[in-house]
Amino acid sequence: MAEEIIDLTSGLYRFLVAGEATVMAGRRAAQGARERFLEHARHLSERFREARRDAGERLSFRLEEIATSLGRLAVELDARCTRAGSAAETWTSLGQQYEALLHHLRRRRLAVPRGTELDHIKPRNYARNIFHVSMGLGAILIYELFFSRAQMILLGASLLGLFVVMDILRRTSGRWNDRLVKSVFGAISRPGEAFRVPSATWYTAALLLGAVFFSQHGVELGALVLALGDPVASLAGKRWGRIKLIGQKSWAGSGAFVAVSFLASATFLFVMIPGVGLARASAVGMALAVVGGLTELLSRRVDDNLSIPLAVGLVATLLVA
Repeated sequence: MAEEIIDLTSGLYRFLVAGEATVMAGRRAAQGARERFLEHARHLSERFREARRDAGERLSFRLEEIATSLGRLAVELDARCTRAGSAAETWTSLGQQYEALLHHLRRRRLAVPRGTELDHIKPRNYARNIFHVSMGLGAILIYELFFSRAQMILLGASLLGLFVVMDILRRTSGRWNDRLVKSVFGAISRPGEAFRVPSATWYTAALLLGAVFFSQHGVELGALVLALGDPVASLAGKRWGRIKLIGQKSWAGSGAFVAVSFLASATFLFVMIPGVGLARASAVGMALAVVGGLTELLSRRVDDNLSIPLAVGLVATLLVA
């Protein structure tokens, strides 16, 4: 039974990764692609309903919930469906249900066969991308124009403390967790963040550690690379990322990350740091972009909102006097 549930969960993961463009396009999607997607949704729905018969009560509820959402999604994407946005709403719910099932399986510490795809999903979210860029650039502006190092450390520690308290509270209250993830931060949260430390917490921890251990320009460059490179990599990977490198990371996404990070870093070095000429700014900017790109590519067990600013910030501190 455990192997069947893992296989089903992996199938749902592949369905969610591959089907996002079809759902977002709705009736504008190509007829053949939409028909294949609908058939896949109905088939998965039947498989989940069959599996729930032999599952325990709690798991059975989750499987039935997913089966119902898959069936509803197929109906809403049918040509007869008229309510705008209904399929997108069901798609969002399905992502949350998948993450809940994945969390359940990981808590049970089930052995996952080699080669089985099971990971957190990262749906396209422009509001999150804008927030991501704004948080990084805002931190740079505050540090550059207004706050001293001691004040930045105090600000970072205060924000991190607030986020940690919120995370502890939501782990002790399902209602508080739902309110935070779906209502307060609903526009910018990912489905899996209901069950793990949110990216904003890791982002704040990285900026705090950078302010403590790195030079001012080092932590600013780490924040800059993450703020611009990561969202661009996500958007490019979803649009053009057919050739994969590791997991869902693609050549297109990684290439976009390095290109944008290089341009941003080189410009920052040339404009903001006296005495850094164009040649040195370009060389150091490329080094930081490559370090950031490799860190983003290889950060599977560590959140890249923590690893990228720290890796880039360290290298920038060493290379920039």
